[in-house]
Amino acid sequence: MRKLAINNSIDKFTKHDYLFGTSICFVISILYMFNLNNILIGGLSILLFLFYFNRLRKKSTLNEVFTICLILTLPFSFSPLVGSSFFSLFIVIQFIFICVLITRNFSSKKNQLIQILGVILLLFCLIVYFLNQSIYPNILVETFIKTLLFLLIIVMALIKLKISSFTVWPIMRFYVFAGCVAGSMVLIQYLFFKFLGINYLGVQNQFGKFRIGFAGLFYDYSIASIYLSSVSLILFYGLLTKQYIIDYRWSIIMLFFTMATSVLTSGRSGIVAFFIAIFFLLIYLRNIKIIVISLIVSLPLIKTILYIYSLNRTTNLSNDSGRLDNYLNALNYFYKNPWFGAKFLGFNETSKSMLPHNFILDFLVQYGIVFTLLLLFFLIVLWFKGLKKQPILFFLFLLMLVGGNFHASFINTHYIIIPLILIIGTINNNENISYHK
Repeated sequence: MRKLAINNSIDKFTKHDYLFGTSICFVISILYMFNLNNILIGGLSILLFLFYFNRLRKKSTLNEVFTICLILTLPFSFSPLVGSSFFSLFIVIQFIFICVLITRNFSSKKNQLIQILGVILLLFCLIVYFLNQSIYPNILVETFIKTLLFLLIIVMALIKLKISSFTVWPIMRFYVFAGCVAGSMVLIQYLFFKFLGINYLGVQNQFGKFRIGFAGLFYDYSIASIYLSSVSLILFYGLLTKQYIIDYRWSIIMLFFTMATSVLTSGRSGIVAFFIAIFFLLIYLRNIKIIVISLIVSLPLIKTILYIYSLNRTTNLSNDSGRLDNYLNALNYFYKNPWFGAKFLGFNETSKSMLPHNFILDFLVQYGIVFTLLLLFFLIVLWFKGLKKQPILFFLFLLMLVGGNFHASFINTHYIIIPLILIIGTINNNENISYHK
């Protein structure tokens, strides 16, 4: 049996900090959900987060506060501040965080090879894009900007970011509360549709007579389901290690709530990724008692999950939803453009085809084989460093990777930068937490 260290966090935040942050997240999400004026909501969200940022700054580091603000904007991170642009508050905070990291005096001497690889990825991205941008001069730069922001924040974090290992779990609490807000948006969509026939709240769609999807404010049902399942994983891990979000009872309630709302999206990716991540977590723990209890509980749980799926979709759950044709189309494009793919100009924009719902194929058609191999190596090295430092972050990213095999635009999910930032920040810090057998 592997014993995980418990009581290894120092919570500098009060219940009012959590309540206030969650309330802001909920209010802004509700306003976006009911399709009120984007500019008004954007202005209000900026004011509220400025006030909240100042409140947290008095008791926490800049790095921690920016990370928390990113987390609290996740439920509405695809809702634009102005018009139909992709510049959400999440993107703005991410950009400001990058600028702040660039100006910091601290420079980590650790993992310099990974830092160099990150810089190479950045330069590769810039060079390939600008050499080929003239081919499609009228194309939007959304894919390029989002890829660039993702790489910038990871590279700057590697060089400049420090986060105390002891504050990782308090930050995970914010992640859970934000996830519960996102789950509430899905539940509200379902209830309004079921009992009032209202189908214009947030992102929802009726796929003929066979499926109804509810994504809250996420642009994709699978991505919404994976995000909610990632919250379930944190809660499950907390129950195993006795690191409760509030207390034992509330942890169980929130666990079942986030699992139920993940299934309610009608997306299968999240719940599949959740069970796969749990499987490897139980192997890692090597606790026979927990494994047996989990197997017993899983039987009625799976029946309940299948029932909830039946509320929204009547198609066979093994149906690939056109993914196979999507994969074959992407492979055909990749064979024609193996080295640089869509050259950071956007596969969807240049080929007029849907992105493949698989993160490796996504990388190959978007960026080509050279960048894909470097990026995968880069992410995997960082990911495995998290196993020793913070196991919850390792399994959290594992869930996101597994889920990434079933949806499009892996880098554009927003939530994937959270475990990476925390892994890097704790690696760069000098503290050590012992996880021993």
